[in-house]
Amino acid sequence: MRVRVTGERFPKNDNCIIIMNHRTQMDWLVLWSYLVREGRLSRTKISLKNMLRHIPGAGWAMQQSLFLFLLRNWEKDKFHFYRLLDYYIKTNKQFQLLIFPEGTDYCRLSKQSSLAFAKKNNLQAFDYVLHPRTKGFAEATLRLRDNITSVIDITVGYPDNMPSEFLSLLAGNYPRQVHFDVKCYPIDSLPRESDELQDWCKSLWAEKEEKLKRFYQDGKFRGEALSHDNEYRVKRKLLLSLIFWTSLIVVAALAFSISSWFCWYILFACTVYGVINAFGGVQTLIINAFYRLNQPSGQY
Repeated sequence: MRVRVTGERFPKNDNCIIIMNHRTQMDWLVLWSYLVREGRLSRTKISLKNMLRHIPGAGWAMQQSLFLFLLRNWEKDKFHFYRLLDYYIKTNKQFQLLIFPEGTDYCRLSKQSSLAFAKKNNLQAFDYVLHPRTKGFAEATLRLRDNITSVIDITVGYPDNMPSEFLSLLAGNYPRQVHFDVKCYPIDSLPRESDELQDWCKSLWAEKEEKLKRFYQDGKFRGEALSHDNEYRVKRKLLLSLIFWTSLIVVAALAFSISSWFCWYILFACTVYGVINAFGGVQTLIINAFYRLNQPSGQY
């Protein structure tokens, strides 16, 4: 896959919030191809739908990585939302939070819903993006404001084929090209009130609509492509990862076929994770343990 990046580079070694349009279900995975070249992949946290935490294996791993799972109902989400953001701050580790303000990927049904929302509220009808849900972005920016240096806006475009869903990737429908246009906004340049931040995000999405309209006319974003000097190191890492995971799958398959003890171990581990998931998940255990160990007595 050919990756073309235009615009601005990420600030070096700084915490930030990333916002991005959500063209397909697999945008987050495709974005990794860019973040790994910036050396920022390991610190990425993603805001995503709560139901995804229940996926066996992958969902549990995302919980252990402290991704931000949301029900998309503010009254139900806000306690966990604030608690996890405070955890990011209190652990003093570098992080970047990826948010898709549209709340879901762009498809026929979501576009119809967005158009109906625009008509009902006398808003511009979008053809290339969905109208964003801005509450989460605004609250995250306000909560993290003193601990981040910028908000990074990324616009993704696919000039030919695009990965509509995970099964399409398994069928070999991987994009031959993906284009990212990056704009960095220093945190001090953003509004300080929730309503103003939401309006700022809505205006940004209107600009993104026009940018994508030009993109699909021209086949690329305007501007010079950015180069990456560490391409050899990235490809070496990817090769080592491919070797490691292929070997692990082969070894696990052999262990399943020759060892009943291994089968019982996997069954036991999955049962434990399933039970923990039913009572809030691994993520909740990690956060609770952290606050119990670090909060003054009686304040937990």
